[in-house]
Amino acid sequence: MASTNGERETYTQRDLLALVPLLFLALVAWLGRDAPRPHLAAGLAAAGVTAAILYLPVKRFVTHDEFADAFTIIPVLRIRERFPGLDIELAVGALAAVLLAAALFLPRRHLVAIPLFIASLLSLASISASRAIAEDATLLRDATTGPTRTWVDQFANGPVTFLYTSDLYTVAPWSLRFWNDTVANVVRLHDVYLPGPVRQPLAEPAGDGRLVVDGVAVDAEYLLASSSIEPVGTELATSGPMTLWRLSRPLRLSQIASGVRYDGTIDGYASITAYACNGGSLGFSVVAKAPQLVEVLQNGIMVDSHELTAGEGWEGTMGAVVADGTCTVALRAEGAVHAARFEFVRP
Repeated sequence: MASTNGERETYTQRDLLALVPLLFLALVAWLGRDAPRPHLAAGLAAAGVTAAILYLPVKRFVTHDEFADAFTIIPVLRIRERFPGLDIELAVGALAAVLLAAALFLPRRHLVAIPLFIASLLSLASISASRAIAEDATLLRDATTGPTRTWVDQFANGPVTFLYTSDLYTVAPWSLRFWNDTVANVVRLHDVYLPGPVRQPLAEPAGDGRLVVDGVAVDAEYLLASSSIEPVGTELATSGPMTLWRLSRPLRLSQIASGVRYDGTIDGYASITAYACNGGSLGFSVVAKAPQLVEVLQNGIMVDSHELTAGEGWEGTMGAVVADGTCTVALRAEGAVHAARFEFVRP
């Protein structure tokens, strides 16, 4: 049965897992007693199972976000992804109806087919789930430590400061800290949430790009951060979504970009903030994926716009305006656009 508490839905399968051996035991006991099927009791049992299946909100549970805690939904999720027009609740109901009809009407000498069918179904589900979990684990590895987990130690000759931003997985700093002895400190940029047992002070950038924690500038020789962040220094290596830098001390950020996905998609809003800025310009080239208004902004103020049709492009440059030592240029769209170019050029 589904939980009505959103925080508990993910754990419903875990909570009910202990019932599975009891249900299998009941099935074996029923078959061992020559499968008695008194009309009233069998009808009531079938009605109860049918009601439970019809009540279960299958569409709400069969999502990628849930499968890490409910492995048995993975085959259903894959079927849903392969056949997007399929009514998944109808399919699950039809499968349950077949099993119920077999239990009620199949001749006793053929009832052994039920446990054999269930065993085959669970075996196929286990294979599907194992493959999906392995694929997901590989993607998570590539997005946290990168394919080579100890790559930071290979390039850094001293303590590394990890700068955590919201575009990274929350496990990324802890995974890299576990596999790389050089990752010594973790600092959060802006007011982002990062669960974990290790000290992780909150840093804010000053106008000249220095990172300040409680009024004191952060000093570091090496910085590990999202590839959307460019400090003043030399790029040493990139793995997954992160880049390792040897800094020109003291630690100063040159610019921070946000809102552009790995495939060049801007889903509504993207910006670049340049520090110690004395001018420059945003160079952009975008193509609309659907008819929409696209705007260019300076320090949060719209300065130009174009109404684009699906597939129409717009490219150009826009000068930056300095405010408190920084320049912030941005692009805002009503929907998704593809950016072949989105970069800040200093004078």
